[in-house]
Amino acid sequence: MEILGEGGMAVVYKLWQPELERWVAVKRCKNPQDLPAFQQEARLMASLRHPALAQIHALQGDQLIMEYIQGATLRETQFDAHQLLEQLLDVLEYLHGQGVILKDLKPENLMIEPGGRVRVLDLGIAKRLDQGTQLLLKGVGSEYYAPLEQYGQGITDQRSDFYALGATLYFCLTRQDPIPAWERLAKNLPLQAPGPLQPLIEQLTQLKAQDRPADVRAIRRLLRPVPPKERPRPTEVSLERSGSFPEHGLLAWNEEGLWVANQLLLNLHTQERYGKDLQPINLVASGNRLALASKDHLLVKERGVWMQQKLKLKDLALTPKDVLLLSNHLVLREAGRRFATGWGKRYSICSADETHVAAGGPGLKVWERGGAPLWEVHEPTRALAFHGPFLFAAQPHGVSVFQSDTGKRLFQIKTPELQRIHLSDRHLIAVHGPHVSLWDYRQGLQVLQVELPGPILSSALGQELAVSTSDRTYLLRLR
Repeated sequence: MEILGEGGMAVVYKLWQPELERWVAVKRCKNPQDLPAFQQEARLMASLRHPALAQIHALQGDQLIMEYIQGATLRETQFDAHQLLEQLLDVLEYLHGQGVILKDLKPENLMIEPGGRVRVLDLGIAKRLDQGTQLLLKGVGSEYYAPLEQYGQGITDQRSDFYALGATLYFCLTRQDPIPAWERLAKNLPLQAPGPLQPLIEQLTQLKAQDRPADVRAIRRLLRPVPPKERPRPTEVSLERSGSFPEHGLLAWNEEGLWVANQLLLNLHTQERYGKDLQPINLVASGNRLALASKDHLLVKERGVWMQQKLKLKDLALTPKDVLLLSNHLVLREAGRRFATGWGKRYSICSADETHVAAGGPGLKVWERGGAPLWEVHEPTRALAFHGPFLFAAQPHGVSVFQSDTGKRLFQIKTPELQRIHLSDRHLIAVHGPHVSLWDYRQGLQVLQVELPGPILSSALGQELAVSTSDRTYLLRLR
């Protein structure tokens, strides 16, 4: 067995499982007195589901068997700070939404996979907020990346993770460990890092927790959509023909795998099948949730359970906690909240995030999730996507980027007429005619274009895009 790493409580080995023909990581508790804390970590990890977190296979006494993750740690490799920030904000938003704080975010605990995805390796001292977070033991976490409250000078909450996030971004930019918080306090020193992320890093690493952003949404508000002009990084794309599915058009990708649908619904990764004669008009997925609108029904799968409701829809969207439905009206299904569209049947598309709801068609209108209207523009809109604090809208002359709260148009990317858009950490993926094009939306530049024989519909997850054509399903990987 190869040793992958060792900490104060456990040793991690790389082990081959011949019966399943795969490598796994085995984390073994070193000391019997640490076993209760070790098993608590295992239960916490098993309760969480996010692409950035390792999958747990089994807990056997003092051994935790989990997914083996290939790559190099942030300590060992160079990585783009903007990509790191986007991916870490996503996983922190998920963890904090589950009431979990990491408390030990640092370069050694971040694995960069060959495709550029960031994985969080160690939840050894992570804790649920409802378990109490007053820490009295000096040195819990890394001294370079831990805020003062982890040394007994306050209560540890999600803002403690934001300090570690800022310190990690500092390392990513400078390749040096930051000055420890207790030393910065004694000398009244801010962290100074080069580049456009400096103001954010300074805000995240404030010594007093109350001076840091309150949540991930507040951090995203601090980010500018277009940083100062910089030389765009080259982007490579690999194209694979993943299967022949001439009867399938609709695609949706969630953490269970890639779903395709026409007369039935099929998961290409697990081979799970559902329904028959579905005649779907839309298919959307997020996290472990899946929703399909057919000719006369709404199908929703959540935590492995299917729900079916007789309903005619024009469009639907998934929010983190609800399903947004568009028929003659716009409704959040579980909250039972209707939105006063004012235009009735004229809306044809919808989108939502955790705080906003949008509808498009001959015009574009945005509401707060509570129902209050925010802003409206009378411009035709064919596709919508929320990303951070911004709303991307495909319109006749390109993609307009709006501030979600105010409706201020920040900039426009000139593109051919679009059928569908997707967003990765820094790229806009556009489907139009026989082409799929990739744009660096921070620079407003087209990076590349791939020609496919008649793309129908598509679905993106992170840096991967699936595109269904008339007789094939293709997979594009960006790196």
